[in-house]
Amino acid sequence: MKSAIGVAAILLVSASPLAASARDVRITWSAAHPYDSGANPATAAGRVGGIDVGIEVHEGNNGSLWYRVATPQGYLEPSPGDWTSFLNWRYWSYQYDNGYKPSVAAYGDKLIEVHEDGYGGLWFHTGTFTFISGVGASATFAPSGNPLTWNYYDHGYKPSVAVYGTNLIEVHEDGNGGLWFKRGTFNSDGTVTWSPAQKYDNGFRPSVAVRDYTIVEVHEDGNGGLWLKRGSFNSDGTVSWSPAQWYDNGYKPAVTLCPYTAIVEAHEDGNGGLWSHMGNVYWSSIGWETIVKYDNGYSPSLACFPTPNYGSEQFVGADGPTLGFEVHQAGTSPGAEWYRVFNLWNWY
Repeated sequence: MKSAIGVAAILLVSASPLAASARDVRITWSAAHPYDSGANPATAAGRVGGIDVGIEVHEGNNGSLWYRVATPQGYLEPSPGDWTSFLNWRYWSYQYDNGYKPSVAAYGDKLIEVHEDGYGGLWFHTGTFTFISGVGASATFAPSGNPLTWNYYDHGYKPSVAVYGTNLIEVHEDGNGGLWFKRGTFNSDGTVTWSPAQKYDNGFRPSVAVRDYTIVEVHEDGNGGLWLKRGSFNSDGTVSWSPAQWYDNGYKPAVTLCPYTAIVEAHEDGNGGLWSHMGNVYWSSIGWETIVKYDNGYSPSLACFPTPNYGSEQFVGADGPTLGFEVHQAGTSPGAEWYRVFNLWNWY
C-alpha cells in the first residue's frame, strides 16, 4: 500500500528517468456513481452529431459482452471545485458479442473492440457511433458476414486497442510472458486490415493509448512493478519503440492520451485502492506531475473526450478543461460497476 512517503519516492524516481514537466497538470475528480453491473469494464470516447460521446464495454453473464453509451454534461471548475459535470448514460446496455476481457477504442464516429474468445483466440469487432436528433447518441456494431469488420485476428490474451485517424495499435500477452503488438489500418469504409504481430517486450496486462503518431503503453512486470514504453508510428508502416521504464508499483494499469499533451494513468495498488498519475507527453519524454488515490475498486479503465475547453469559463494561463471518465469494478468479483468524471487543466 502506498504511503505519503511512498508517493514522494515515486514522484522523485519517475522524475529522474522521465523528463520533468514545464507545465502543471491538475486533475479534479467527481464523486463515484454506479452505472451498471459486470466485469472487466473498458472505455473509449469519440464524437458524433456534433457532440462528444463515450462508450463502455464489459463482460456479462455466461461470456456475454455488453456496451453502454454516455454523453458528458457540464464541466468542473478548477476553483472552488463545485461539480456541474456528470455522464448521461443511455437507459440500458446492449449485448454485441460473446467473449472475455474486452477493450474498445474510438476515433470520431468509428469504433473498434477486441476481446478473447475463451480458447486463446483474439477477435475484433468494428462499429460506429450514431446520433438521432431528439433521441441522442448510441452505437451500432457490425453484423457478422464481413471478415474485415468482425473476425479472428490473432492468438493471445488480455488485449488492448487504440486508434487515432486510420492508425490502429493492438497489444496482447502471448501466454508465456511475452508482449506482442499488431499495427492496423482503419479504412474509410469501416473495415480493418492488420499487419503481422511482432514481439515488443515481456510483461503482463498491457494497456495502450495513441494520439497523433505517439503511442504510450503500460504493463505489469509480474513482480508488482509497472512499466511504460513510448512508441511511434512511422511513415513506412512500422512502429518504433523506446526501452521500457519503471514508473510505479501496482497492478492492472490503464492509460489514456488526452487533448493538448496530457496523459492519465490508473492502476490498482493491491489493497483495493485505485491510484492515478497525471502528466504531459513531450517529443522524447513523459513528465509526470502528480499521483493521487482517487477511489477504491478494481480493474480501472479511462478515456478522455476529444473536445477540450468544456464549459463557458476560460482561465488565464490554462489550456482546458479536458473532460474524461473512468470506470471500475466495485469488488474483485463481477458485480457493480462505477464511474467517475475527471477534468484536466494544463497550466502554463
